[in-house]
Amino acid sequence: MKKENKIILAIVISIIAIAIATTTIIKETNKKNLEQQELDIKKAEIEYQKEQDRQKRVDELYMEIKLNDCLDQAEDNYWTYAELNGTGDRYEGVNMSQYKWDTANKKKQQEIENCYKRFNK
Repeated sequence: MKKENKIILAIVISIIAIAIATTTIIKETNKKNLEQQELDIKKAEIEYQKEQDRQKRVDELYMEIKLNDCLDQAEDNYWTYAELNGTGDRYEGVNMSQYKWDTANKKKQQEIENCYKRFNK
């Protein structure tokens, strides 16, 4: 084989080797980039789920506060009704007819049921 052919063959083999090495490096780089992207996506999903859980808990606490406020209001309305329709006050005792107590209890129970319908979700 002539010297020129050997040089050309060596150049061709070198080019093929460089091409294979370059392809391998590119594939490995792409693989690492893909793995990093997958990790980033998983991390984002975990963060998103944490935020969703946090927001759910905030919403639950808000509804619990609103429910308690509503129940307190039902209790306050009950005693306000008793004080307006009887004699005395809620702290020392209210005197009124049984009919009015029954009415106050029914109103209070209805308000309590409405509170649970509105805020106990």
